[in-house]
Amino acid sequence: MSRLACLPLLALFACASTPRAATTPLPTTAPLASTDAYAGRLAVRRWGRDGAPPLVLVHGLGENASRDFAAVGPALGRTHSVHALDLPGFGESEAAGHSFHPGDYAALVATYVEREIGRPVALVGHSMGGAVAALVAGEHPEVVERLVLVDVAGVLHREAWVGSLAIEPVRAGGGAIPAGMMDTSLALVGAIEPDLAQVVARPALRGALLGDEPGTVAAVSLITTDLGPALAAIRAPTLLLWGARDRVAPLRTLAVLESRIAGARRVVLDDVGHVPMSEAPEAFVDAVRAHLAGVTPAAAAAPGAARDFTCTDRDDPVALTGRYRRVVLDGCTKVTLTEARVESLVVRNSVVSLERVVVQSAETALVAEDSEVRMTGGALRGAVAVQARHARFDFAGVRVEGTRDAFVIDDEPSRALFSVCPIQSGDHLVHAHGPVVLAAE
Repeated sequence: MSRLACLPLLALFACASTPRAATTPLPTTAPLASTDAYAGRLAVRRWGRDGAPPLVLVHGLGENASRDFAAVGPALGRTHSVHALDLPGFGESEAAGHSFHPGDYAALVATYVEREIGRPVALVGHSMGGAVAALVAGEHPEVVERLVLVDVAGVLHREAWVGSLAIEPVRAGGGAIPAGMMDTSLALVGAIEPDLAQVVARPALRGALLGDEPGTVAAVSLITTDLGPALAAIRAPTLLLWGARDRVAPLRTLAVLESRIAGARRVVLDDVGHVPMSEAPEAFVDAVRAHLAGVTPAAAAAPGAARDFTCTDRDDPVALTGRYRRVVLDGCTKVTLTEARVESLVVRNSVVSLERVVVQSAETALVAEDSEVRMTGGALRGAVAVQARHARFDFAGVRVEGTRDAFVIDDEPSRALFSVCPIQSGDHLVHAHGPVVLAAE
């Protein structure tokens, strides 16, 4: 793989993940400290007073680094001792040969908390920093008391993420991502699937192909990281804080995290994009403070009685929610199920999107033939979770559980794209993240 072969995918990620405001340094009056928490010097921006409950902020991609929190740091500092880190290679911290990998950043954050703070902290991570914060909470739970994940990037498998941009157009720098770049990136994702991870893992190869520029290496490392195991291990009370208009980490990502992190709750800010701490600082501070204080919303009302639903030969939009005994779709191309509980789902010659749906059956949960099924969050549970013939699945944060078989494939193969999905077949549990061809044994 040549360096040029990476460029369309990296350019797509860069223009989607870096807001225009991030190119202009922001002023801040917070004092800047430094520490030897790793091989180089780590810059830390501080607000608040020592002795107050500690709060650590982890930034995303972009040259502003910890200054991304300049609009909210002083307000958060009224109740907490705020530590906003410049990750190695960003802001005023040294690169010092760091790998710029989310897992290494997570280890660094945990080390900083242990050495410099000495007690569990509330941890807030935005975009790439959200992925880092999730890894800290999942892999170093002893240092995290409460967790806030803000518009987290890198959760979906990169093929699913690029595909989502085609569904939800991204606006970056005032213009849409060119269709040619989108098509090229979709093709490259499959073509270089095994190579990106090797590039990140090998310093010589990484330097030759990516130039060891921190932002580029961090972006590639992020899109090759599987967060699934860490998400499943998070036990800290978690708030998912999101901009409703985010096209970098679309709301599908929020639904995945809500499904994979036990007890997580969401707050969605209307008319806000990828950087809520800059776009809506007061709402951001209010949501974070409420979570850190342990304030939770009232529980939703239970759904009504279960019913049956059948759709035949329709190409107009069909939207379903609530409880169903049996749903049968045959020749229907624009069906959505949201927040539904279904006992049996049959999909033939149809296109259906499911979000936070649980299909649970004593026999087969989902039958899919000659169809496309896009599912975000939720679960498929049955003696057989999925029975398929010539189907295409895009599963993100979906728990697939078959007491006998997770998948039974009839005749023609099917294709599945998994993003952070646990798959249980009998007593065997695997974690799936990436494209798979499902064929009959």
